Amino acid sequence: MLTFCTSLIGYQASHKLFVRKIFLEEYLSFLNFVQTQIRYTAIAPHKIIEKSLGKNEINIFLNILKQNLKTDKTFFASWSNAIFKIKESFGLSKDDVFTMMDFGEKLGTSDVRSQLKLCDLHIKFINDHIKEAEQSKNQMSKLYLTLGVAAGMGISLLFL
Repeated sequence: MLTFCTSLIGYQASHKLFVRKIFLEEYLSFLNFVQTQIRYTAIAPHKIIEKSLGKNEINIFLNILKQNLKTDKTFFASWSNAIFKIKESFGLSKDDVFTMMDFGEKLGTSDVRSQLKLCDLHIKFINDHIKEAEQSKNQMSKLYLTLGVAAGMGISLLFL
């Protein structure tokens, strides 16, 4: 039982690395959607959010954001509240959260050309985060699984 519990902890840590990568890839698709909407329609950020549909993980973030937009006073307050609600469940790093917060803070605060540059910049940032998440997943995933099993076996042996 002890080995199973520690293995499960290792699996959860490993799974967060996988989920983080998937979330960042879907967030990148969302950024591309935002950029397209700004380029061709030049509508306000909250209208873009209302029009956006996402896949699995990003859809959770978008639904929370849509709910927050109904109650919070500003777009950035809604954005930051949504990020803080999902950051743990998707295993987002502090750098991921900082980058997303920066985007939400600046979105809709300047002219169309500046908004497009902001989207380009954050697309590059998120691409870098995805590469880093892929490396972490490949390097650390097996380590967490192995450590979970090894810790459980080691503790079990101590009790014998």
